[in-house]
Amino acid sequence: MKPITFYENKYEDNHLMLFGIYVGKAGKNLCLSVVDALHFLKRLIRRYPFVALFVSVFTAVICSYVEIGKARAERDKLSHELYVMKQKTEQLENIKNR
Repeated sequence: MKPITFYENKYEDNHLMLFGIYVGKAGKNLCLSVVDALHFLKRLIRRYPFVALFVSVFTAVICSYVEIGKARAERDKLSHELYVMKQKTEQLENIKNR
């Protein structure tokens, strides 16, 4: 059985050094997890290419419907504002012609 020894950590006084070390380790683990996820996706696409194609086309269609909906809403809003402005100008012309 080893005896318990108490010693000071050489980085204990330098908190910024510890912060840098652990940020580096966290970044390394994050990069490794991203690489693993990309490797998994690559294997998945090689195994099921038509599913990957379907998912990408489906995503593109959904995104295009959303963007078309936004454009239509903007067009309708501007059309309504134009209608309101025309009504106001007609009212002002009617008041002016009295």
